Amino acid sequence: DLRVGNAERLEVPDAGFDVVLSVMGVIFAPDQARAMAEMARACRAGGTVAITAWAEGGWSGQWRSRVAHLVPAPPPDSPTPDEWGDPDEVVRRFEAAGLRATVDRRSFEFRFSSEQEALETFVSAAGPYVQFMETATRLGRADEARSEFRAALAESNEASDGTCRLPAPYLLAVSQR
Repeated sequence: DLRVGNAERLEVPDAGFDVVLSVMGVIFAPDQARAMAEMARACRAGGTVAITAWAEGGWSGQWRSRVAHLVPAPPPDSPTPDEWGDPDEVVRRFEAAGLRATVDRRSFEFRFSSEQEALETFVSAAGPYVQFMETATRLGRADEARSEFRAALAESNEASDGTCRLPAPYLLAVSQR
């Protein structure tokens, strides 16, 4: 049984699942501690709770540093997905939910036929980038945002053959309940 739900209020019974996982999802929850507690609550004893989170050092860090000046910063006390990029922080968050996690850093890279394809894919289909472009557009900065986005892609692109390869390491955190 695979279900989609609000990470902070899973509409499932206590201990109702063998596996509770989040692939680049719980890291965006407004109340991240509540979301982790919900994952632990939904998992049966002996079951598995697992998440993935973007690790430090990926291309998106380059992107964020290039575009940060274009949109208002989130409030200082707002949780950010980047905090999940630190393995020690991930372990602390699992522990706060009553779970002991092992965390492994894994390699990944986005591959596109061109930087233009990467840009169009991100701004049309990847939540944080879509939201960024919507905000930049509302502020009248869409052209500048696309220009900075292209520059970040060019700086991060590890391909030299006209294609686009963007490093995107991630963390895999797993706990047995």
